[in-house]
Amino acid sequence: MEAMAWYIPILIFLARVADVSTGTVRMIFVINGNRLADALLGFFEVMIWALAVGGLISFLSNPVALVAYGGGFAAGTVVGMTIDRRMKLGYRVVQIINPDQSVRVTAN
Repeated sequence: MEAMAWYIPILIFLARVADVSTGTVRMIFVINGNRLADALLGFFEVMIWALAVGGLISFLSNPVALVAYGGGFAAGTVVGMTIDRRMKLGYRVVQIINPDQSVRVTAN
């Protein structure tokens, strides 16, 4: 097993958090049709992902690197969802005006 500096798993973890959370926000931009923001975020997402995978592959025999990679993915999902919730990018509001008071409109 190759020796690994103590900070390598932290870098792998943080890179995955950044790449997965960026991917989550990027997908929201894709759905919203914002092509420029989508392309720009996609560029940075892949660059960060390549660094994270490179760090993992360099120390693939070390289970700490693998745990950092998986943990970064899980944490990145939570961070991405938190960013989405705070920015309210994925929400749409539909207002229905019913002129006929005798017909009740409900949402399911």
